Amino acid sequence: MASKSLVKIIKSPDLDKLKEVILVYGKEEFLKLQFLQIVKKSYKNLNILWGDELELEKLISLFSSNSLFSSKTVVVVKNFEEFIKKLKKDELKRFLDFCIKLSKGNKLILVSKLEKLPSKEPYKTLQNAGDFLVSTPLTEKGFAISLKKKFISENIEISDELLVYLASLLKNDLFYAKQEIEKLILYVKDKNKITKEDIDRIIYPKVEESIFNFIHKFFTKDIECLKILKALLDTGYHPFEIQSLILYQGNKLLLYKTLKGRKSEKQIFLELGLKFPFQIKQLKEQDKKLSKEELINLIKDLYMLEIEQKVFYKDINKSLESFILKFLF
Repeated sequence: MASKSLVKIIKSPDLDKLKEVILVYGKEEFLKLQFLQIVKKSYKNLNILWGDELELEKLISLFSSNSLFSSKTVVVVKNFEEFIKKLKKDELKRFLDFCIKLSKGNKLILVSKLEKLPSKEPYKTLQNAGDFLVSTPLTEKGFAISLKKKFISENIEISDELLVYLASLLKNDLFYAKQEIEKLILYVKDKNKITKEDIDRIIYPKVEESIFNFIHKFFTKDIECLKILKALLDTGYHPFEIQSLILYQGNKLLLYKTLKGRKSEKQIFLELGLKFPFQIKQLKEQDKKLSKEELINLIKDLYMLEIEQKVFYKDINKSLESFILKFLF
């Protein structure tokens, strides 16, 4: 069964026509966000959960007792692949059986960050049991048209030449474009016409940054990682994802420091899963910048950060920024 276009679903949203299990995947995060906003408006009894924190028993229990105000239960699981990673073989089978037998009217919406889905379980069974919605970036032409429609709706004029120029600065990224376009609209609201000077004054060109570039600069204590962090957050990365990668790399560096002198470098890199010279070069650069004690303290601080965020409900973006500043300085 072929995946359905998320763009088409957003244009003509009739969620009741979709199956009980819906899996959303693909590269364009902004379209996923738009879809979830439609889901929030459509269903009162809605639960939004994170895959890395969700247990199978809790998921199943949510559907076992309906709300007093609604006969439907709707559950959204973000970072679905993290939920799947935790399941044992028998739990995976139970989860798939549960999905197949999910009562009509209920909705289980699974949101994945994967751009392409593997041709293995649980995706094979889920594709037969539910609907797959793929979130692909707009073409350059489609992206420019979406910008023009926004300006028309706000009664603001822009020439085709400037529209192409503006789209080139925003790199076909809907999530990033949303905030930049809103700033531009506010700026030109009184005159209702956009000039190149307006664009150059207001629009901050999107910087194509890699999460792996951020991780390397973070562990080499390069303050440029702060600029990259802002770009990552602006383009849809969740703080918990970034923190998870910091923990992963921190543990890897700590293991490298611990094993040095006890095993050959070839054996260590094999155990760490580092196959390419570029990866090994970066790890060694990071190793030179940090002591073992600094790494241990970093990992302790990271666990404390998550407690503050998840137990004491501290602002996740601000607390992550404070954590990084403390580490750097």
